[in-house]
Amino acid sequence: MDSIRPKKSLGQNFLNDKNVILKIVDYFSAQSNSPLLEIGPGMGALTQHLISESTCFVAVEFDEQAVQYLQKKFPENQYPDFRLIHSDIRKIDLQQVFADCLSNDMKINVIGNIPYNISSDIIFYLIKNRNIINSAQLMLQKEVAERLCAKPDSKTYGITTVAVNLVGECEYLFDVSPKSFFPSPKVTSAVIRINFNRELPEAEFNSIMKIVKAAFNQRRKQLRNSLKSYLNQYTGNKASEFINYFEITSSKFFDKRPENLNLNEFKELYKELQIFVDEKQKK
Repeated sequence: MDSIRPKKSLGQNFLNDKNVILKIVDYFSAQSNSPLLEIGPGMGALTQHLISESTCFVAVEFDEQAVQYLQKKFPENQYPDFRLIHSDIRKIDLQQVFADCLSNDMKINVIGNIPYNISSDIIFYLIKNRNIINSAQLMLQKEVAERLCAKPDSKTYGITTVAVNLVGECEYLFDVSPKSFFPSPKVTSAVIRINFNRELPEAEFNSIMKIVKAAFNQRRKQLRNSLKSYLNQYTGNKASEFINYFEITSSKFFDKRPENLNLNEFKELYKELQIFVDEKQKK
């Protein structure tokens, strides 16, 4: 099996530009001393350059044909530190898979040319596993990459932007032309890096994200309107009472739209909302 045919149903576009491959590896190599996880290795374009970088390298591939190809290309007897798992990455228990590699506070570095049709799922999967991940260098559709690394007051700033920034920092590295793939996708791609360097308890993250999602689900509206449903749900239909109270004590949020709030302001809004919700639920 010299090669495999990309499957449109899986959103497969295999990277075959050697210069881009080496550029991706160069950006990643400085961080590759710890355990490595590759998502969607495909035909191993990146794998072959990384396989000697770590004594604990795990690649997760969903496509059975690609798995068979990689097993022949990287046989276990020649690459004992490389483990290939045939599965959907979203179903993998990373803590269990890397149990033998995460001693002494070691964390995983992630790399992957991930399927564009499930990119949001994978981003939130990585966020969920952030306690054992140091960084993730990913190739995504450019539009998604711009959204993840967006700044407040921009049209691309949204739910996933805030989610990533609550737990880390997003770096936009470089664009990748459609001509660098086979078959060529209809969109430009981009490589980003997410450094998971901000600690936030899971319960607080989930609570803040409920507010963020409620706000951005009606992103054209001011927060006094877009958050009414959220507030009514948790305060027994007392949203108007809260908004009136809040506008008396501080008017810095409710005349704004969600894309106008930076990370610290979303945290501050969460704390104010939580205090009010807690008080109303006690009564």
